[in-house]
Amino acid sequence: MQILAVFILFLCLLSSARAEVMGQMMARSANPAYTPSSSIEIGASHFTRQLQWQALRFNLKTSHEVVLYADYAHVQASYLPLSNTVTAEFSGNGFGAGIVFPVDQRFFSGLEFALNFSTHYARLPQTKTSIPLVVQNNRKLLQRQSVVKLLVSPLDPVLENGLSWFATIAYVHGDARVKLPADVIEYRSNSQLSFGAGVLLPFKYGDIYAGIESISQNQLLNIGIRYPF
Repeated sequence: MQILAVFILFLCLLSSARAEVMGQMMARSANPAYTPSSSIEIGASHFTRQLQWQALRFNLKTSHEVVLYADYAHVQASYLPLSNTVTAEFSGNGFGAGIVFPVDQRFFSGLEFALNFSTHYARLPQTKTSIPLVVQNNRKLLQRQSVVKLLVSPLDPVLENGLSWFATIAYVHGDARVKLPADVIEYRSNSQLSFGAGVLLPFKYGDIYAGIESISQNQLLNIGIRYPF
């Protein structure tokens, strides 16, 4: 019941929040005590043919139970319609931050739970259109997203080599829009659930991981490497 109560509380807090996407999956143990005091992650994500990004994440464990992180990403958005005949491409940088902390529970032996709250923002300049003669007018794609996520992982690795898994369920609120000289094109402004899962494997220098997340009937694919220091 404690997990459910905390999760519902965060959903209520998030309902008034606005922000963005562009980061890495929660590919980690739900118990921050098992994570290094600081680490860097490098990864890439593909979310439909319209949105891809490469991300750098810095993790800092501020206490035995709390991990803070900051994200920097290079984002490419393609095939976004400006009209019935013209599409555009945008490219630029995104930024974000988040927090992860465990949730105490006694109902599921062998499993650990954590909550993750994050927010991201990107402002992407237009790079080209499907019709080169169309004037760009300094258009920019604005993307924002806020997420509250429940992370689940096993207490112990699945295999002796350290292979483990993680799963997530999240409430996502985001919007994307392009400002035109006399109008605003709204591509997305909604709230929805997402579900994800993946595997992670420790190696000599850190962890390597891969996962998939289902958002709005589309799949987000993510791979990454984490280096402790």
